[in-house]
Amino acid sequence: MALAGAGFVVEEVSAPLAADPDDFLREISRLAHDVLDIREPNYGAAALRTTPSQPDLYVVAPSFYAFVYEGGLNLPSGKAGVPARNLLQMMRRQTGYQLKGGGKTWLAILEDQLAMALLDIRRRELDFQVVAAGLAAAGTLSATIRLPAAVNRVQGAIRQMAAHARSGKAGHARKLVKLFAEVQSRLVAEIGPQLLPVIERSQTGVKLVTDVPLEWLPVGGLPLMLRKNVSRITTTPGNLMTGVLARSELIHLDRDAFREILVVSAIEPGDPICDILTDMLAAWAPAYGDQVHVRIVKARSRADLVAALNDFQGAVMVFDGHGGHDRLSGVAVLRVGTEDVSVWDLRTEIRVPPVVILSACDTQAADRSHATTANAFLTAGAVTVLGSLLPVDARNSALLIARLIWRLAEFLPMITGESGRAVLWSEVMGGMLRLHLLFDLLQPQIERGAITSDQYAQINLAAIIATAHQEEGWWEGALHSLGALLDISDEAVEAMGRDTIARSDAIRYVQIGNPELIVFKSRALLRAAGYDVADRKDLS
Repeated sequence: MALAGAGFVVEEVSAPLAADPDDFLREISRLAHDVLDIREPNYGAAALRTTPSQPDLYVVAPSFYAFVYEGGLNLPSGKAGVPARNLLQMMRRQTGYQLKGGGKTWLAILEDQLAMALLDIRRRELDFQVVAAGLAAAGTLSATIRLPAAVNRVQGAIRQMAAHARSGKAGHARKLVKLFAEVQSRLVAEIGPQLLPVIERSQTGVKLVTDVPLEWLPVGGLPLMLRKNVSRITTTPGNLMTGVLARSELIHLDRDAFREILVVSAIEPGDPICDILTDMLAAWAPAYGDQVHVRIVKARSRADLVAALNDFQGAVMVFDGHGGHDRLSGVAVLRVGTEDVSVWDLRTEIRVPPVVILSACDTQAADRSHATTANAFLTAGAVTVLGSLLPVDARNSALLIARLIWRLAEFLPMITGESGRAVLWSEVMGGMLRLHLLFDLLQPQIERGAITSDQYAQINLAAIIATAHQEEGWWEGALHSLGALLDISDEAVEAMGRDTIARSDAIRYVQIGNPELIVFKSRALLRAAGYDVADRKDLS
């Protein structure tokens, strides 16, 4: 679809692909590389200085609603339901691009009305998901790979890891590292050696269309989300997926759009984490100067949350509170004061800014249904939401928010100034998560006296510069510098890095929606690039 949109003639071939799954993988990989070959010569185009390139790769993994995988659908009991139940079991066990079953099983399915209806629904669903993602990718001449169905079966390992992350058991951290390594190993195995090089080749960002947290896929020693600029659209619910994929208009913002940040503090007084974020923001306030005003609103009820959102006209809102996603009800909630509030119920009552940051647990839970709080904010109008895949630490979350606001106040205006370049929000948030991981690596070494604050600052500054220039070797450089200071081997410091990644809150956050559609730039940059911006109304 992307090649046809670029003017290439796509000819039909007489011989279909063989049944060998490797044939599908080879063809998908070949076509993706063809598209990337066409894109690459344009990566240095002058126009990208003011309007950065959109993601060059879409990774698609069509899926069912989670309850179907877990035994849902109230199918008839007895012999009457055998063909449909067998079909459903084949779907659950599917690993490649074709359903596998014996001849008698298929004959019974083909002769059963209910089973054929289910098969038709599944076929239509797959066609719809693939075409929707393909059209979105074709609009920006991006390559697309569709993953084998086996990737959805990694959810079992993900649920095990998530359950342990919530348990607080003895030996918690050690086992968490092991479970995360198992999830990563499963993702690598199910995606396979044909498609992994395509993902590794991406230069301008990866767009995931899947319910599986492929952000954790290891690429060069780092999870994909920390190696590339990554965002995700969930495949369920389908209507949300379609709406988010169909959105293509860029939102151009300058620093004035970030002059005021809304922080909704929804934690009851007396809660142990009640004042952690507000105290952190107060400590960081001198660093913000007069560049950013943080408006803190205390919300103690559903009505307070609605009023706070509707009274705010800025670009970024932070929710500070508790979150949860009950497996039985299937619906995520935010705790506002003493009330559990489902944002799904607020969608028609609230005005939502383009960027929503949820400093709360399980707002995009890795092991729950599609009815997440992050998805609810997307349906309510947000362009992008930072959600949490697992429970997060309140103090670490507060530090992440405080440093992000500093990044908006000081760092981004420098990058996007007269001699700089425009930046996509996906890079802003991705860069912040990279530096958060670095903090988690270095801070324990400061606390035990192994390195000094000045040494931390030097490594951190090098990482800031490297990430600002989008250099992929920022993590390796930090590990090398730390290893030299500690006088330990490369193997030892790399093992330390792997443990840090698995334990860090940096891997627990995920960018949902379309953060790459938000372009941060300055009028000075546009003037330097030759644009007349005197009457521009789209910079706000």
